[in-house]
Amino acid sequence: ASTLQNTPLGTASGGNRLATSLELRHPLKSPYNFYTWAEQIADFTHDIIHSNHYDNQDETTASSSSSSPPKVTLVANSIGTMSSLQSILDEPQLFN
Repeated sequence: ASTLQNTPLGTASGGNRLATSLELRHPLKSPYNFYTWAEQIADFTHDIIHSNHYDNQDETTASSSSSSPPKVTLVANSIGTMSSLQSILDEPQLFN
């Protein structure tokens, strides 16, 4: 597994601390983490929301609308917020 060295991290109290060695693997050997969940959110936005948007446009609407799909607003709670925020950081053009 890859390891990041001397990585600054925030603390719950709003401070900062330095993680001298941070492994980039899931402790339970799971392939899922905030980054893969963020990818799933972005993929869903591309594959489902935006494809449905274009499928539902008629020829008049399609010719008069801009070429970029509408931005999506994410609503999340608890741990899903972390994945949503990561998805926004990874692909800001998709989200409000």
